[in-house]
Amino acid sequence: MKIKKGDAPELKLKKMDGSDFDLNNFKGKKVYLKYMRFASCMFCNLEVNLLKNKHSEFGKDFEIVLVFHSSVEFLNKQMKKHGPLPFTVLADPDFTYYKKYEIDRSMTKLMNAFIFKFPKALSAMLKGYIPIKLGGYLDIMTADFFLDKEGVVIRSKYSEKDAFDGFEFSEIKEFSLR
Repeated sequence: MKIKKGDAPELKLKKMDGSDFDLNNFKGKKVYLKYMRFASCMFCNLEVNLLKNKHSEFGKDFEIVLVFHSSVEFLNKQMKKHGPLPFTVLADPDFTYYKKYEIDRSMTKLMNAFIFKFPKALSAMLKGYIPIKLGGYLDIMTADFFLDKEGVVIRSKYSEKDAFDGFEFSEIKEFSLR
């Protein structure tokens, strides 16, 4: 089932350090939850970099949770290039929650990302975010969710036009400050 406004999604996975994570532990905080692609995805790494560098602009009682279709080991290896991250990064190597929440796979939308977001792809490559090893499905789309302090979705966005069609930074920042 696709996650929609009013849903309270379940999420229990391993963090990068191998410890357990339960989304319910973030009740009392607003959460930006994003299902990324795989840990070496150039677009994903560009977003990780942006969220890290602009983290001080977010409001209080706000958490970011990023889920990757990668193993804990591969996720750790790929995320090291970013240094310590001020948010939660999770591994879903078995594609469990992607299937559960019907996050699409589409080669067409993947190609659209490279066509419509070529400047972002170029920027990612110049930063060294070139996926030499995938560590997950190549054709995964992304999905973004804003959860209120009760863990209920107030806004959702599944990739529609391309593989990385999520919330803009300005939308995430505005949500964090409300």
